[in-house]
Amino acid sequence: MQLLELFPTIVGVFDCEVFVREAPVWRAEITEAFKKREKEFDCPQHQTDDRLHERPALAGLIDFFHRSSTEYMRALRCQSSLELHLQCCWATEHLRHGRFNMHQHANSFLSGAFYIDVDETSQPILFRDPRPQNRTLDIPVEVELRINRKYYTVAPSIGQLVLFPSWLEHSVAPNLSDVPRVSVSFNMTLHGQIGSAGRFTRATI
Repeated sequence: MQLLELFPTIVGVFDCEVFVREAPVWRAEITEAFKKREKEFDCPQHQTDDRLHERPALAGLIDFFHRSSTEYMRALRCQSSLELHLQCCWATEHLRHGRFNMHQHANSFLSGAFYIDVDETSQPILFRDPRPQNRTLDIPVEVELRINRKYYTVAPSIGQLVLFPSWLEHSVAPNLSDVPRVSVSFNMTLHGQIGSAGRFTRATI
């Protein structure tokens, strides 16, 4: 029998090679961003604003995001003339029982989650099969395989980046650890000539 795995959804995982050296500076800057947000709202905040990419102290981290995104696009064999622009970037702190419900990222093409602080008990990011028709029947399986999964998890690892299409729904279960789960997320938009004249889909974005 021949099995064709049609239309795969690609998620990229990248290790930051300079994390150990740069992490103290990045952590300090993100802490300052949390404090700034708390001062604005006069109460504890567990998300920063979305302008972290404008902070000079995080330039090395943002450069890693750009390089990883370029590698991701190259792996998909996308035309090199296409450009990705980072539009917003923010940090989130999950204390014990903190969670993210199922969601996707609007107004963007590619999104990422980078783990600044997690421990071995931190909950993974869970991606859901984007085909709703595949979830209309909950069919039991004897062995969970790539071809029969409805969900896929990626365990967080400190200094690691997970890149995924912005339309791909994902969630994070409640944090069961007393160690805060700190991540930096971002959204990128696509720019350039897309589509084709032959299919009448040509556009410049």
